[in-house]
Amino acid sequence: MTKSFKFLMLFVLLALCAVGSVVAEEDNTLEYVMAVGDYYDYDYDYVNNILNTYVTAEELPVVFFVAQSAKAEPEEVAKMRADKNSWMDITSSYDLSPKVYYVMMAGKIENPEFKATYAKYHSVVTTQWDKIELEDSEIVSLVNLRFIYKKQGYNPFEVMSMRTYGKSYVKIYHSIGELKEELLDRQMAAKGK
Repeated sequence: MTKSFKFLMLFVLLALCAVGSVVAEEDNTLEYVMAVGDYYDYDYDYVNNILNTYVTAEELPVVFFVAQSAKAEPEEVAKMRADKNSWMDITSSYDLSPKVYYVMMAGKIENPEFKATYAKYHSVVTTQWDKIELEDSEIVSLVNLRFIYKKQGYNPFEVMSMRTYGKSYVKIYHSIGELKEELLDRQMAAKGK
């Protein structure tokens, strides 16, 4: 084989791997959209339209959480976000407090991202939580944490741990689903013995 042929084969192989990765990510996003719709009781098309028109996949749970908390339409919340409003501004516009985002945790938080966020809450008394200023990324993390651990019935500390390793919330959701499926398969196999 010539060097140019080997290079061409390597290029084709790398291109196929990249396409496979994009397809897998799209499948994970589809799964996430369906999960958000199921959890918040909206049909897939409605949730997917909000994703394709207004926000990122990781912001979808925030849109629906804020809408549910404010008794507003998710599309209205999504439009505000698309207009470059921060999540804190949107929260305030619905007379919601940062306390709505707090997820009760019993145990030591190791993840630096969550540790810093929880430090904001724990540095003041609960009556002062209305004055806490959260960054967009902190709100996205808290809402996704709540959504994933409740929807998947999974340990929130494990969700945080997966986030420590740089996984997106979409990928974390998918990975937990795979882990649960593998566990179920092992349990079924053990019963069959």
